[in-house]
Amino acid sequence: QGDMLVTPLQIARMSACLCTGKLVKPRSLESEECAEQELEISSQTLQFLQEAMREVVLNGTASSRRLNKIEGFEIYAKTGTAQICGLETKKLSKMHLEHAWFTGYFRYQGGNPLAFVVLIENVGLSRPAVNFVENFLLRYKDLIEQD
Repeated sequence: QGDMLVTPLQIARMSACLCTGKLVKPRSLESEECAEQELEISSQTLQFLQEAMREVVLNGTASSRRLNKIEGFEIYAKTGTAQICGLETKKLSKMHLEHAWFTGYFRYQGGNPLAFVVLIENVGLSRPAVNFVENFLLRYKDLIEQD
C-alpha cells in the first residue's frame, strides 16, 4: 500500500473503462460530445479483470446473500478501504477509521452497463458501502419496473 490520490469520478471512470474497454471523457451534459479512446491493454487482460470483478461479487469481499439474489442484475465490482492516518491512531476515535470504497458496474436485464462508485468516510471497512449499493440496486429495480 502507498499514497494514491484519486477522486470518486476518476474511480468511476476506471470502472467504466474496465467494462467497455474504452476510456470515456466525463461530461456534464448529455448534449456534450462523448469522447472515448481505446484502453491500451490486451483483451486477455481486460477479460481477466472483468472476471476478477465478477468473482468479487460472487465469492469475494462484496459477496452477500442479498446482493447476489437481486434478480436481473449482473454486477462487477471491487471493494476497498482508504487508510487516512497511522495504524496507531486508528483506535483513538471514529474519525480515524478508514474510508470505505465500493466501485464497479452493473447491467440490469441485459441493458446498457452503468458504473458506480461509493465512498463512505470513517467506517473502518467496506461492508457499509456494499450495503449502500445493495439498497440502491433494489430501489433502482423498483423504479425501472414502475415504468
